[in-house]
Amino acid sequence: MQNSTAVDEALCQRVQLAPGFIEKLLPQLVDLVKYSRLLPQGEEHAIRRGSRDFLASSKDLGFRSLQAVHQIFRFVDQTIHRNTAPEGLKNFNLLVDSIDDILERADGHLKNAAAGVQREEAEEEEKELSHSAPGATQPASRLPKPQVRWRHLIDNHRTHFVPRLLVKHNEESPLSPKLLEAQAKVGIRPSTGSSAKPAEDELQSHLAAMGVGSRPQDLALANPYEEELNALAWPDSFFQCKPAQRYPRVEDTPLVMVRTDEELKQMIQEVKATCIGKEIAVDVEHHDFRSYRGFVCLVQVSTRQKDFLLDPFEIFEQMHLLNEIFSDPRILKVLHGADRDVLWLQRDFSVYLVNMFDTGLATRALRLQGGYSLANLVSHFCGVKLDKKYQTADWRERPLPQEMIHYARADTHYLLFCYDCLKNALLAQSGMASTSGVNLGIAVLESGDLQATEEGVQTLQATMQKSAALCGQAYHEAPLDAGQLAMSLCERFGSKQRPLDAKQMNALKAIAEWRDCLARNIDESLNFIAPDACLWRICLAMPTSPVKLRSTCNPLPTTLQQHAQEVVDIIVKCLQGQTPAELLAADPKTPHITADSPPREVEADVPVLREVEAETSWKIGEWPLRSPEGSPRPLVHVTATFGRLPALGRKREFAVLCGADSGSEDADTGPVSVERPQKRARVIRRKISFAAPAPEPAPEPALEPALEPAEGVDTGEEAERKLESEAPKDAEAQAPEGGLPAPMRKRKRKRPNSQRSLENLVSAPQASKPASPAAPKPASVPSTQSVRRSKGKL
Repeated sequence: MQNSTAVDEALCQRVQLAPGFIEKLLPQLVDLVKYSRLLPQGEEHAIRRGSRDFLASSKDLGFRSLQAVHQIFRFVDQTIHRNTAPEGLKNFNLLVDSIDDILERADGHLKNAAAGVQREEAEEEEKELSHSAPGATQPASRLPKPQVRWRHLIDNHRTHFVPRLLVKHNEESPLSPKLLEAQAKVGIRPSTGSSAKPAEDELQSHLAAMGVGSRPQDLALANPYEEELNALAWPDSFFQCKPAQRYPRVEDTPLVMVRTDEELKQMIQEVKATCIGKEIAVDVEHHDFRSYRGFVCLVQVSTRQKDFLLDPFEIFEQMHLLNEIFSDPRILKVLHGADRDVLWLQRDFSVYLVNMFDTGLATRALRLQGGYSLANLVSHFCGVKLDKKYQTADWRERPLPQEMIHYARADTHYLLFCYDCLKNALLAQSGMASTSGVNLGIAVLESGDLQATEEGVQTLQATMQKSAALCGQAYHEAPLDAGQLAMSLCERFGSKQRPLDAKQMNALKAIAEWRDCLARNIDESLNFIAPDACLWRICLAMPTSPVKLRSTCNPLPTTLQQHAQEVVDIIVKCLQGQTPAELLAADPKTPHITADSPPREVEADVPVLREVEAETSWKIGEWPLRSPEGSPRPLVHVTATFGRLPALGRKREFAVLCGADSGSEDADTGPVSVERPQKRARVIRRKISFAAPAPEPAPEPALEPALEPAEGVDTGEEAERKLESEAPKDAEAQAPEGGLPAPMRKRKRKRPNSQRSLENLVSAPQASKPASPAAPKPASVPSTQSVRRSKGKL
């Protein structure tokens, strides 16, 4: 209790609240929750809405509640709600996102408190985050960006990659002149001036001015160790079965953390002294969510005696020294699923692998039961179950928790023993699957008492060649192709029933280019700005205001919320018919809305918005009060179909309150819209929520011009009045006392004047002759019911 009191006092001092504010706030919150459960719901709420006082008080209370919540959000997080209005909180998605962000921040503070981080240290970290990138968005995970330490090495706007390889270790041939020239152009290597080609440079500049530049594949550089990989060969002793060397326990294996230049050089010298002609296990931990290109966070190296964990954050520029052992063909590097690890090492450190064995390729060649993952491989040969919950963890965290350290070293600790068993299994391959390969048993594979077969030697040689092909990859970079990305998104999320039209496709390309440009500028990943599924939903909905944009995705990414107006501007321009090329030509740089810019709504004069406004501009006329005694007014639920054909029309549900101006609550259930001048509604269901009758609404005005009747022919209204005057006049006797109308019957909708005129033309000769009062009614003059039946048949 004393701790809670101390926290309350510290909070009051920090936020400058009145003394005792927290003590008064808690009982008020308890009363608020208690009274909120007493609010009317369901049918009771619908009945109370018939009172004007209830509606007025509800609207006032709702508006004051939104204002209070908006003030709280602006106080807690101004980055999201600085340019929002209280009415924007009617969007439930924005409300949920804001609450989630508050809870995430509270969770982070609780973790800091549990780890012993003082409040002053947390405030300093927040200040560093806020001043490190002005205008950047608040991270989802409140970890600082480590890439600011090697920011001079990051260029997100480059179109082709040039390795920072100044010295080629273990070379069979020197670096190519093309690579040296490319390094000189970007400033990695000082230019000598002897290799300049004025004529060729002039030609390239002339082609670039004409818009005929070099293709990205022409500018791509080959792997510097391509010749060493092609000349790679293995001795005959390599293709013989040998006993597997059992791994030591993790607790008995020394762990060496490498964080400085000296520690890195000592590790390299130790590996070169003890592992020539032997094997080492290598693995890489990568992070790509808070960076445009991503970066390596940890490198694990295991020998038969030790485990090394290399932290590259402080020695990022010196990590290229690993080429001394990674490019040495006398040391076999064992990796699992190395297709991405090879490229990551090239991109960040200019480190290249020569002579590698990929255990992932070996498991596929043996068709290992249970899958080809590292966890299944270690479980099969070592009987150890690896916990893979840290596979997608945030490896930027420093210092690393003990659980993550154990996970990282386990990825390479067991890999060398698995390599020994896989190699023996590959060499023992034969046509009889039951007596070869992994089916021989772990004890037999570990002993190495096997005979290599010709088929097994070919299988192992093929695995080594495929591994060498993975090492021969070269990391390339190219600008974004928005058209290709849009087509891939259509293949992933599209369907034949709901394809994108031309405007939606242009919007998808334009927003993809905008996302790529913004991600490059602030060094964030594309998924952090807006995932692909979010782009697809936005282009399907085509929102024309920031409020509508926030309702497209749940949750909407924070960066997209802050740049909502930019996305809306792009969509509105695409609705107006502009193409992505025209948008880029009009504004080659991505527009940026600062935090001080006032929010504005877009008024787009496009056909889609005019159609929606035409539908919503028609309002149902107010009904009078049912009786002056103040009894509840009727609430009518009507479902109507708009359009010429019922199957293709749009169904809308209306909840009409008589005598109130609350409006109608409608819900679209069909894809087809209708213009305002038609107004053809066919009531298919009418339900009244009370027993007493309601006043009959006024008939709809005629929409089509009536035909001019011929001479001597009565109009539809005159003929109907004559027929009603001749009908039996005993209707008043059936009415109850008090003058109240009879229960509402199902009435047929009156036809337009043009249709009644056609019916009158048919029956005009009989209806035009006056009947004498004493004479009987002529047979040609039908009764009111027969006329109505004839109308229905016509």
